[in-house]
Amino acid sequence: MRQAYALLPGLIMTLLADGAVAARLGYAHASCLSQTIAPHDAISACTAVLQKFHTQTEVFVRRAAAFMEIGAFDYAVGDLSRAIRLDPGGALAYELRGLAYELQGRPAESLEDYRTARALGRADSGLESAILRVTAALEPPPVVAASLDAEATPLPPAASQALSVAPEQPARAADGWLIAVCLLLTSAALAARPSRRRGDAVVT
Repeated sequence: MRQAYALLPGLIMTLLADGAVAARLGYAHASCLSQTIAPHDAISACTAVLQKFHTQTEVFVRRAAAFMEIGAFDYAVGDLSRAIRLDPGGALAYELRGLAYELQGRPAESLEDYRTARALGRADSGLESAILRVTAALEPPPVVAASLDAEATPLPPAASQALSVAPEQPARAADGWLIAVCLLLTSAALAARPSRRRGDAVVT
């Protein structure tokens, strides 16, 4: 989970580095893309921009990143899905949505989006490590795989014979009483014996 979160700042920086987006929005509206703005402020600013510019995919992506920063992954997935519908070739939106899915504990959807982002031309070490991480999460652990193989392999004859031997029967309740009576008689006999101290004669 911590490794996944480590991807987020770099992805936001990738988005904010695109000066053409700010130029299209104009200075007044481009403030929502600022890297110094707090997540809640970015959400408010992006919402205001989207009321005027309904089809700005970058603003949806920026607001989604802000939602992810505060842990609102459902909202982030919603914004990123809108951005993908507006621009199906937006690799960054796929990568961010893959990250949101991963942080939600949805590895299959995450892996699909990560692979789509790579197919669309996103090439960075963070994306490759994310693909490896999610692929590993989807595969069964080696111990489980080994135990499944062991179940499929027939046992050797000696092991089968050892397993076929019936376990010993537990002691019956009557045996328990007999043991208790023996212990009681033994302790009574020991108590009846005279104690011997050094130098004392034994009195009979």
